[in-house]
Parts: sequence; C-alpha cells; structure tokens
Amino acid sequence: MTVSEEGKLKSKALTFLVVLILLVLGVVLIGGCSGREPLMGENWQGEWVDQSRVASTYFRYCSIAVDGEGRPHIAYGRNYLYYAAREDDGWKVQIVDTEENAGVDAIVMVDKSGCLHIGYMGTISMEKFLSDLRHAYFDGHEWIVETVPSPEKIDWSAVTLDASNRPVFVYLDSSEWFSSQQHVLRYLEWNGSAWESEPIVEDFAINSSVALDQEGQPWVSYLSGAFTTEVFMAHKDDQRWGIAKIMEIPGEPLVGTSIAVDAAGHPHLTFYDSGHGALMYVCWDGEHWQIQEVDNDGDVGAGASLALDTLGHPHIAYADTTNGTLKYAHWNESEWQIEVVETRHVSALSLALDAEGGAHIAYMVAVGHQIRYAYHAPTSP
Repeated sequence: MTVSEEGKLKSKALTFLVVLILLVLGVVLIGGCSGREPLMGENWQGEWVDQSRVASTYFRYCSIAVDGEGRPHIAYGRNYLYYAAREDDGWKVQIVDTEENAGVDAIVMVDKSGCLHIGYMGTISMEKFLSDLRHAYFDGHEWIVETVPSPEKIDWSAVTLDASNRPVFVYLDSSEWFSSQQHVLRYLEWNGSAWESEPIVEDFAINSSVALDQEGQPWVSYLSGAFTTEVFMAHKDDQRWGIAKIMEIPGEPLVGTSIAVDAAGHPHLTFYDSGHGALMYVCWDGEHWQIQEVDNDGDVGAGASLALDTLGHPHIAYADTTNGTLKYAHWNESEWQIEVVETRHVSALSLALDAEGGAHIAYMVAVGHQIRYAYHAPTSP
C-alpha cells in the first residue's frame, strides 16, 4: 500500500468516524427536541417527551397530571421511575428512583398547594415477585422517596391524594396466596400518625382504580370473577365497605378500570371489553348504574383513561388497536364525540384536563417505547 493510499484510507476512516459521531449526537438532539407538531385530530398538537432511552427500555406505566397553571407533569417507568416536566425550552427528564425495576403503576399527582407526588410500586425482586409501595414527593429542591409499609407480595396498585395531601393506596395483597390461595384487596391511608391498612374484599381483584368524593370517602373500581369478566365497585361509607357488582360480560377478559367522581359524589368509570373490542363507560345516576358502549369500531378501548370536566362530563383517551391510532371521546350532553388524535400504535395512556377544559394525554409509542404528549386547547361552548 502506498503512502497516498494509506492516507486516503485514514481520511475515509476519519470521515466515517465524524459522521458516526454526528449521527449519535443527532439522535441525542432529536431525543431532546420538544417542538409541537400538528396531529391528525383537529386542533391537537403533539410532542416527544423522552426519546433518549434505548429501544429496549421497558416503559409500561405512564401517567399525567396538570397543575393550576395548566402545565403538564408526567411520570413513567418500569426499569426506573422517571419524571418529565414541560418547561419553556422543552421537556426536562429526571430519574426519581434509581432502584432497578421501580416505577410499576406510577401515578403522578399535584396537590392543592401545587406540590408534586408520585405513588408507585418498587419491585424488590422480579424473580420472587416481591414488591413494595412507595411515595415520592418534591420538596421544592429535590425528590424525597419514602417506602410505605405493605406486604411483600403485592400487585395492581392504585393511588390518589386525600384532603391532607397524603396518598391513599389500593393494592392486591397476595402474601397468603401460596399458603391459603387467598387474595385480599386492601386500602391503605395515613391516619395522622401512622399508615393504616384495612381489607376491602377477599377476592382476586385486579386493575383497580381509586378516587375520593367530596366527603373524602373512597370509591374503588376493580375486575374479578372467572377470567376477570366481572366489574365491581367498592365504596366506603359509615366505616363500612359496600361492594356492588355492576355487570358481567362473559367471554374474553375485561381489562383495566379508570374511575372519577363528580361533584355530586357519583362515580364514573371506563374499561376495555377485550372480547368484543369495545370501550365501555359506566356511571351512577343516584339510583341506577348507567352503562354505555362508547366505541366498538374495530378493536378499541385498550388503555382507556377517564377524566371529568367541570360540568361532570366524561372524557376518555384510548387506543384503537385495529387501526393503530390514539382516539379521544367526550360526552357533549347528547352523544359521544369521537376523534382520532394521531396514527400511532400506543399504550400506557393517561388523560388529564386542565381548569380551562384543555385535554392533555401522555402515552407510550409501541415502536421504540418512547413517551409522547398530546394537547388539545379547550373547546368553545
């Protein structure tokens, strides 16, 4: 090889290295890009929240909350617990809990003082299915993580905040399963001096969701029965838990529940009927359970997330698995208005409404396991 040929090879190698570095930097820069883009749905805009994780990162849980100024806050994870905030120059991502496998069932909340909280499960051992409950809160300077007393074997946790800005948890206690085949759905709250747990029902109760009414009384929705084909609602009143079986849909398992309580103290919930590929909605009118099939156009309803506006009208974000789209439905007092937000296969959906009625959705894109955010300005009356 001549000196000239060797120089050409070195030049090509250097050029290749520079291009490779630029590509890597480009991926990083793209990962940090947060410019809004118009989506398929009218007046919807979308942003990438987190593209910086490698494709093998397993984001399964994602939630969103909106503060009093209309700013979105997103918690997500599964390998670690992440938190993302929307700032003037884009999304800023932090790792809140660096323990491996933390972040299961993560739910972010904003209390009345504007402080941030995240309730979630910290998986101690994937091999032995040992988990604990955790509460992270931002003290104005840093995230503080506390472990909440709970059995070693828990699953399907849900959380909300009480009037004192303390988290209340609902979880499935499976610690006695191997000895007595017994599962217990439990409610856990701070009584002013210590954490206090009480049983709701002895049942294999999964996909729970919890909300408090104006009196601070809890409502808990969950699925149970053979192949989880039954929908239940638990309500605590006068120190007792009452259990109501809302409906049963034989066939394939039902999936997920998402609950909200209106100003009149009436619960609303939504879930996915996987056997019929339908999005279902249920509400209590004070005398009866009202049940509606919101959407059955294809296989729709997976990951359904519910929020109520100031008038008590339901809004639901959900996935259309057949067409690979994110859909949004809301009740306009006479019928359901349904629209496609964007054309991507999505999961881990979470919906929040701001004080003006604007809709905010956080979700995971199936390809690449990256986190997205969609926003819709308030609809004019």
